[in-house]
Amino acid sequence: MDMDHKKSILLEQFASMSSVTYVGEKKYKPEVIVRAFEYFAVSRSLYSRLRDDFELPSIATLTRLTSKISNAYDDHDYIKNIFKNLKDERHKNCLILIDEVYVKPSLLYHGGSLFGNSVNKPGNLATTILSFMIYSLFGGPKYLCKVLPVYELDSDFLWDQTQLILKNLKDSGANVVSIICDNNRVNQSFLKKFSCVENWLTDNDIYLLFDF
Repeated sequence: MDMDHKKSILLEQFASMSSVTYVGEKKYKPEVIVRAFEYFAVSRSLYSRLRDDFELPSIATLTRLTSKISNAYDDHDYIKNIFKNLKDERHKNCLILIDEVYVKPSLLYHGGSLFGNSVNKPGNLATTILSFMIYSLFGGPKYLCKVLPVYELDSDFLWDQTQLILKNLKDSGANVVSIICDNNRVNQSFLKKFSCVENWLTDNDIYLLFDF
């Protein structure tokens, strides 16, 4: 079975390296693109090194493909696939970094979808982008887990979204060591919602830190 799998990968590589393409034919088959995303999720630097030896889509191509995907994906499956590919158990220890960036309110049409409406208050255009980054420790990968357009972010919405990510990480076998965010009033109210035993250590052994 392993040999058949390896042979199929080699055949995909030969097909990708072929200089003969027909009108409407894609250079990379879906299997190659999916595998490329799996490699890239493990390590960006590793992926760049693999591209020196194998015919794989560029990082710009992967970015262009993901730019056409809305937040309708299944967060649980996405996070589970990331941690499934981590060979070193230490990499399952991770941090959650939360940040909010101000953007100019606008409505855009791209890839068959409308972008710009906030997810917490759909009747308003987003004024900020709320992002969650997962940072694996001991040299593991770091990646944006979720990006949400929001309008007038409040601690209740931030709490709900964080709890969803915490649940998905736990179900995927991850160990969240700390949650880190900026020291503004919304984040202060958000962190106060956690039940702590001492010194900003939650009863689930997660350290709550302001961005130092």
